[in-house]
Amino acid sequence: MNEPSMTMVKPLLKVTDLSVTFKRDNGMFEAVDCMDYTIESGQIVALVGESGCGKSVSAQAVMGLLNRNGTISGGTIEFDGSTIDPSNDTLMDQLRGNQISMIFQDPLSTLDPLFTIGNQLMETIHAHDSVDRTIAKKRCVETLKDVGFADPLSIFNSYPHTLSGGMRQRCVIAMALVNHPKLLIADEPTTALDVTIQAQIMNLLKDLRDKYGMAILLITHDMGVVATMADKVLVMYAGQIIESASVMDLFSHPLHPYTKALMASVPSIDGDGSTTLSSIRGNVSANYDTLIGCRFLTRCPFALQRCMQQIPWKDQGCNHRVRCINTTEVEL
Repeated sequence: MNEPSMTMVKPLLKVTDLSVTFKRDNGMFEAVDCMDYTIESGQIVALVGESGCGKSVSAQAVMGLLNRNGTISGGTIEFDGSTIDPSNDTLMDQLRGNQISMIFQDPLSTLDPLFTIGNQLMETIHAHDSVDRTIAKKRCVETLKDVGFADPLSIFNSYPHTLSGGMRQRCVIAMALVNHPKLLIADEPTTALDVTIQAQIMNLLKDLRDKYGMAILLITHDMGVVATMADKVLVMYAGQIIESASVMDLFSHPLHPYTKALMASVPSIDGDGSTTLSSIRGNVSANYDTLIGCRFLTRCPFALQRCMQQIPWKDQGCNHRVRCINTTEVEL
């Protein structure tokens, strides 16, 4: 007797072999190299790595927001079961702010100082929905309440310069959520905020994920945030994803020396203050697309001669993959 067939659930976002190239005065620079990942509906995926590794560029490529000198030079992007072309402005205008929204690092530069918060939220709604002003305003006020404002009507009528940094960031989140997107991309959403407000914003994002059922791609360099927020983690270095796993598997059994180094640099709440934090020597190469073999080679204390070869993916089971040939031989 044949077993019943199981229906395969398609991921909300599927990125396959994504490469992004920028034109510079001295030639072409490949900022993202053959990037592969998926995000399921309702899932929080963290994209983590040092500054300059290509995290934000990869997200901008998905949103169709690359600078004029940047282009998607390879790969495909599928959203909600359909292949999308980020260079198609008509298509992306329909998706951006509606099905896919993005929170940027600096809320003050995101908000227009000449218009009230309510005016900017209303504009976001009317760009995608022909509802009348009364219904749109009601949705705006409800969304401002959802992001934690006790007096949302007052915030609706406020100008950005009258609000604190944390309040402005909540307004930016409200703007991203007002059309109830299926996917939210949060690019370092708490960089300019103090530690207390950072925690509040992260808890807010998690609560809103549960309420709306949306997926979140969280871009960060903070492994502490990753541990508390993510379901799945993508570790990115020098334009490549070098390790991917569930958050539990990654933190219990990290494999790549770079991943281990990132974790070793995070202070422990159990420490007595006498332990010196680990650091990663050197910096991310400015021309990492010209490197041969493992791109972490020059900074890795466990590098071998064979690391000069092209590094393939190794499947470690349980959807844990790593781009390293030396995983069983190193311990930090």
